[in-house]
Amino acid sequence: MTPSQSDSPDTRPADAPTPVSYADLASWIGRSETLHDTITSTPVIALAATLDHPAAPVLPGDTLPLLWHWLYFLPMRPTSPASKAIPV
Repeated sequence: MTPSQSDSPDTRPADAPTPVSYADLASWIGRSETLHDTITSTPVIALAATLDHPAAPVLPGDTLPLLWHWLYFLPMRPTSPASKAIPV
């Protein structure tokens, strides 16, 4: 399949993510988002168990393994188009 065929909306599965344009990405230049979270042991222990990795409870000041911060600082807002019609 050529790149132009694979990018065609007609050939993508119905549940495929919407492609992001350069203009969409460029609109984020200079913008930022700050989230706050409390680091608790439960997500770390759960991921460690999933990966069959030894885990210890997380204590204040502990360093998380690389990329495990993705378990935290999650956006807590609706993402569906229908939710945008509902005032928050």
